[in-house]
Amino acid sequence: MKKIFNILILILFGQLTGLNAQYVKIGENTNQYTADASTNHIFTMTKTGGNYNAITINVSLNKATFNLPDNSQVGWGTGNAIPGDWDFEITNVSSSPSTISVDKKSFTFSGNPPQNTTITVRVFDGSGTLNGLGSATLTYR
Repeated sequence: MKKIFNILILILFGQLTGLNAQYVKIGENTNQYTADASTNHIFTMTKTGGNYNAITINVSLNKATFNLPDNSQVGWGTGNAIPGDWDFEITNVSSSPSTISVDKKSFTFSGNPPQNTTITVRVFDGSGTLNGLGSATLTYR
């Protein structure tokens, strides 16, 4: 009976530990222009006459570095890809005037540069929002 009780405690502990697993955004590309738009931080705007033209920026998790519950890291600068089942949606854009796309994967900025823009995203997989990434931020300039 004691053996069964210990096994049940181990199973319960394992389930509780898994439910409390935290994902943490620990960094991102914040100062480099890259040829890969999914990791780029710096964008340039064109000008027509005296006005800057609006620019659409496709947001990507690839520019961020994430720590997983097992303490491994994925994303920018790690050599490990973002898991294929991860997805995101933009929930907020700090710069005004900006418009979030209908699919919540990009935003259009129509202000004057230079300006740092903080994007808030909710990261999820097939099971729902990843614990700790319900309100992760990415920055663009």
